[in-house]
Amino acid sequence: MRFQKFRIFISFFLIFITSHIITAQDTKFYKASSDTLNIDEHLFLKINLSRSKILDLIVPPIDKTVLPLAITLPITSFIASRASNNSYNENSAVLLGFSEITSATISFSLKNIVRRQRPFVKFPNVFYNKNNSPTDDFSFPSGHSSIAFSIATLLTLRYPDKPLLIATSYFYAVTVAYGRVYLGVHYPSDVLTGALIGSTSAVLIYSLRKEIIATKNSVFNESEKFSKTQSSISNGYFLLALVSADVLNYFIYINKIKLLKTTKLTLSPLCTESFLNLNVHF
Repeated sequence: MRFQKFRIFISFFLIFITSHIITAQDTKFYKASSDTLNIDEHLFLKINLSRSKILDLIVPPIDKTVLPLAITLPITSFIASRASNNSYNENSAVLLGFSEITSATISFSLKNIVRRQRPFVKFPNVFYNKNNSPTDDFSFPSGHSSIAFSIATLLTLRYPDKPLLIATSYFYAVTVAYGRVYLGVHYPSDVLTGALIGSTSAVLIYSLRKEIIATKNSVFNESEKFSKTQSSISNGYFLLALVSADVLNYFIYINKIKLLKTTKLTLSPLCTESFLNLNVHF
């Protein structure tokens, strides 16, 4: 029963997304003959060329939160949980960090092995947002998708009794993955593979949680400090983190001041207190 609401939530979201995939006016935007396109390329063009004012509003700001969230979430959550003596959330932060590192390492390695060109290189006339989150030269797999699904899956495994947290984190991950195609930087197969890598990395790290936590405890000379304090995470923390970051990043994103355009904000939610993180790049 606890996953019923989650399934309904995801179903409505998928219906919303697919409702924006229309078939009109595809072929006149690219030079390649439709006979030479594979299924992956056809689907990319269908998603990328089907523009929506709603998605134009929400996708770019969410895309910009992935890297700041991935970096600051485990670190600030670990510090805050340790300060509040919440060992369960502290251990969750450690596992989250290892999960993200694992998924990022696998994704980066595959990128440099496969070396697949970005779709906007092959299809120069498709929509491509040059102001989106930083990207490297290669497309397969999607690093953003792997990190987003790594976070969502690890949180699900650590907090299975928090359906709102699970639904929100997967909503975020699906939006990031869809957005990477919508923004013109990935093919659908890139984001699907990234999602698989991220989810698998989280499951792997979770299966090794006893060994990882024991190693962490030995580093801090706390051999008995396992999850004595049960999770006190609130269902609203992750939702608040995403909403706050996306709203503020949206106003930063549309601002014409160069300094603000390189500024990103995230909110760390894995603890009894929330922390705002401001990242400015000069």
